[in-house]
Amino acid sequence: MQTAHTPATVSRFLAAVITLAVIAASILAFGIWLAFRAPAPGETLMTNAVGDTVTIWRNEFGIPHIIARSDDDAFCALGYSHAADRLWQMDLYRRIARGQLAEIFGEDFVGTDAFFRTLSLGRIADEVLLSTLSAESKRVLAAYTQGVNLFIESHRKDLPFEFGALSYQPTPWRESDCLAIGRLMAFDMSMSFWSDLALGEIADRYGVARALALIPGYPSTAPTVVPNSRNTQATLGADSSLGQLFERACQQYAHARTQVGFDALGSGSNCWAIRTVSDGKPDAVLANDPHLVLGLPSRWYQVHLTSPSYNVIGATLPGIPVLLIGRSHAHAWGVTNVMLDDCDYFLERADSPNSNTVLIGGRPTKLCIRHDTIAIRGGKVRIIAVRMVGKRPIISDAHPASLGDSLISFPRLRSAPSLPERYMLSLAWTGYEPSDEIRAMLGVMRAKSWADFRAALRWWGAPALNITYADAAGNVGIQPAGFVPRRGAGNPNLPLPGWDTAYSWRGILRGVLPAVYNPATGFVLSANNKTADSSSIFLSNLWEPSSRAERIFQLLSMQRTYTERDAQRDQLDLKSPYAEQLLRLVLPILERSSLDSLGRRALELLRTWDGYMLPSSPASAFYSIFLERLMNVAFRVHLRQDEYLRYAFIASLPLRRLPEILARPTEWFDRDSATAVRLRDKAIAQAFHEAIEHGRTRIDPELQKWRWGQVHQLVLAHPMASVAAYRPLLERRLNSIGGDATTVANGLWRIPKPFDLSVGASLRFVARLRDTVVYTILPGGVSGNPLSSNFADQLTLWANGGLLAVPIAPVPPPSWTKATVLLPQQ
Repeated sequence: MQTAHTPATVSRFLAAVITLAVIAASILAFGIWLAFRAPAPGETLMTNAVGDTVTIWRNEFGIPHIIARSDDDAFCALGYSHAADRLWQMDLYRRIARGQLAEIFGEDFVGTDAFFRTLSLGRIADEVLLSTLSAESKRVLAAYTQGVNLFIESHRKDLPFEFGALSYQPTPWRESDCLAIGRLMAFDMSMSFWSDLALGEIADRYGVARALALIPGYPSTAPTVVPNSRNTQATLGADSSLGQLFERACQQYAHARTQVGFDALGSGSNCWAIRTVSDGKPDAVLANDPHLVLGLPSRWYQVHLTSPSYNVIGATLPGIPVLLIGRSHAHAWGVTNVMLDDCDYFLERADSPNSNTVLIGGRPTKLCIRHDTIAIRGGKVRIIAVRMVGKRPIISDAHPASLGDSLISFPRLRSAPSLPERYMLSLAWTGYEPSDEIRAMLGVMRAKSWADFRAALRWWGAPALNITYADAAGNVGIQPAGFVPRRGAGNPNLPLPGWDTAYSWRGILRGVLPAVYNPATGFVLSANNKTADSSSIFLSNLWEPSSRAERIFQLLSMQRTYTERDAQRDQLDLKSPYAEQLLRLVLPILERSSLDSLGRRALELLRTWDGYMLPSSPASAFYSIFLERLMNVAFRVHLRQDEYLRYAFIASLPLRRLPEILARPTEWFDRDSATAVRLRDKAIAQAFHEAIEHGRTRIDPELQKWRWGQVHQLVLAHPMASVAAYRPLLERRLNSIGGDATTVANGLWRIPKPFDLSVGASLRFVARLRDTVVYTILPGGVSGNPLSSNFADQLTLWANGGLLAVPIAPVPPPSWTKATVLLPQQ
């Protein structure tokens, strides 16, 4: 879901460093826990939380099959199962969303908590629960919450080790905690929160033209999610007249600031469905692999739910009581990120940075102020003021871009004050609009047809997702779902003037995203590529490189019949059309360069390479190092290093823009054609030599001994693996993973921290609709308990491309074990 280049806020917070005092206490507690902890046997609980007997069966990988005689009891058991396997992960997610990390981690997290309190995810969740949700959604949340709390109360003396290590007890789960985690997921998948800021800072320092020159286009021949649609979107491109607004806004703001004496100082996924034939009958295959930051425990939780209204199997996120990816007997569904530009910054005009009055439409307007108390480990508290202008929080009061103790890993701007330090910024975001994603997914889980499926998705708000559909009759389709900003004037890639109502959002557009159903190609696909060819509605400039979509289109176009094994093979494909395109641009230039013997061998390595990003490949290793150096050298022609790293935080921006500026150098290097070509060729040669030197000194003097897997290592770590004593249990390392951000088998490395694998397939899921099983695998396991055999038991299979076959029948096979029975209290 999240693109390969997203900030992945949640996962980076999970890698936080724990203070020395906490570490000392946690090591002792962990030692005691290890000494006495034993695998939990099958259990039977008497409880008022269920109305009839519920049985939770598990297979050898710990995947639960919940069988209940009522829907409410099924969701109660889902909450219980989530808590039994992932309670601390759930607690951490809700603490991030609600800004409650300092309470368990200490003073270093106060800034983080202040940011999330200002972002107001918890407040929005509380309000949505009270005012927006359907009765069915509330009932499901209530049942799920009862299940979570049943586990907490019945296992107070046997909670996950993290609670003992950090010396705290979980508070009761609330229905709105599920919604807060959902909003956190939506924020985690927002690209424009980071790209608008980076581009705004470049525009502020160098002018709008330079910022707009960094916005990539989309290849006219590349696949779109919805082909040839009349109701599709058109990008605004680099229209400098639109961008002049920001330049005027900054000038006007600076003028006002001077008058009063105030001296203010960048994930992805694949999903496709293809029509096929099984035993002479129409059939369809759906394949989904969401790309998220990888760590332990796994992000996803596999589950099978059987009740009167549901027999569904697939993947949930711990803390959210619906299957976001899955199948029933009749249909299957999967998700990818639309890459919607879902938020905008607004420059607010005030008479001082701490003023509680701003100018809107020529009139002074008082900000609404909410005081919030942040609890800090050890008993201290910090009171903060959250200021709002309408629905928009003054996000500059606590923005990670300017916080020295931020843990989001947004690169620091060291050469100048950041935009939130210079201006008062408010934030408009689709996530602030009331929506009912629970209702939407319950409808998807029950859908009997494409019409049912589409009707359910009208309730989905944020994040915007491409939701793919396939059914047993051989029908396939994609319905993008989510709220779209109804913008006013101005360029949505840059901050806008909040004092001028002409640029304010006019509300939210619902149901405007186009769909595709049973196209002539016989298949549908989404790989975070552009939604559609043209429209009067601006959706985004933040698509991923079209490389994955192009390759999937090639692979599916070659098939006459298609099976689950074909899908499994295609999910593992390592060929990069992007690399082939880039080398077509640079190889002729390098061939004209003056090269020594090592340079000529390196050039031959690239010239004879087939474009497959294999872990054993020397060429893949050299190409990747060269690509990193080329982006750095090319974009630093007009950017400082810190500015480039902030721009490259959403890595799809430089990845997509690089081939464009190499092909048309006057768009970036220089307006004069001869000078632009000379600077381009110099950048290519410099990057080539730097790549050789990097590999020669850091890998091996001999090119043929370089291996992409050696450079491109994956470290799967639990948050507390930062404690050395825990690391052997809480960390797994792999050096056998190929790919990069442009291959179907995604193996993204982050530009600020090359070349370790950061983002990959957080789940692989394949369903052939006339089959009796689904195929699924996690880079880890179902359990969050590091001593459980199910903590990382799927990892080896995942790394080698394997899949687990899990039956979809409502009754589990004899090999499954009755793990938990919930009985109604007499």
